Amino acid sequence: MTNIKLSIVAPVYGVEKYIGQWLDSVFAQDIPETEYEVICVNDCTKDGSADIIREYQQKHHNLRLINHEVNKRDNAARNTGYRAAVGKYIWFNDPDDIIATNCLRTIIQQMDDKQLDMLHWSIVTTNGKKMRTLHNTDVITGVELMHLTKQTKQFDITFTWNRCYRRQMLVDAKIDFREERGCDVLQTLQAIDASKRCMDIEDCYYFYRDDNPTNYTHTDTLKAWRMMAYSFRLGKYVYELPVSDEYRFITNEAGPWRINQVKKVLLRMPLSEIQQVYKMLNAEPEVKAFALQHSNKIVHWELTHPYSVMTFSLLYRFARTIREIIKF
Repeated sequence: MTNIKLSIVAPVYGVEKYIGQWLDSVFAQDIPETEYEVICVNDCTKDGSADIIREYQQKHHNLRLINHEVNKRDNAARNTGYRAAVGKYIWFNDPDDIIATNCLRTIIQQMDDKQLDMLHWSIVTTNGKKMRTLHNTDVITGVELMHLTKQTKQFDITFTWNRCYRRQMLVDAKIDFREERGCDVLQTLQAIDASKRCMDIEDCYYFYRDDNPTNYTHTDTLKAWRMMAYSFRLGKYVYELPVSDEYRFITNEAGPWRINQVKKVLLRMPLSEIQQVYKMLNAEPEVKAFALQHSNKIVHWELTHPYSVMTFSLLYRFARTIREIIKF
């Protein structure tokens, strides 16, 4: 019988600059390393991230490295680590962030003492910015947790990393990650729906790096176009997610919210990438129809006036360039 209480799972790709700091935080903990495992899934990274992991393996025998033969993207890597995990609890990390020092004992103890399916905590950046402060709650259901967030922005509750799950709950509910980038929100919503015993806490055990230019949330040039494509698809996926009627309101808000976040993104992109967005939409009429149905007036206009958007994009980017020159 395994003694592993917690499995920390992380997809690894292009994080050479940050992964050492994350690993240092993962091993600066208050429980023996025989009680938790760290599973890194190398998704064919092209930098030295995997080599750094191998160096840490010489000192930390609870660190596992699994290699993908081909690049499958982050959610597939999370699935690989999740299926290999043996811990009673599971915590998905991104290895360009860091976790709090000496936090694992507290997380495990709260999960054990309260017999939780999920523990959900506040969000703080590595620069100390409070992105979302939760309030302490009693043990509640996933449906009740959703209703607590009814007056907040949807993205506050759909991250994978500010929560710990009971692994068997995910297994029993047959919940894994849809293997398309950006779709971790689906796993989160499904897991919340399946959780019968949840708890919000004000404390923060995870620090999100908001100054990483390669982070998915930073949208510019080619990354902005990808965000557009995933936003429309993800919006449709979330909106159609078969969740409990008790919190259908949250998925009703989630899809349109993601669509309407892209109103400035188009203007930032080079013309070739703007053309790719419209090509993608025209190639997927169902996704385009969904986007048009749920977009606000500005986004609706952008999606239906490609040549005007490309003209405004030139002016917008020219104005930004001038502003940067003046600042300099």
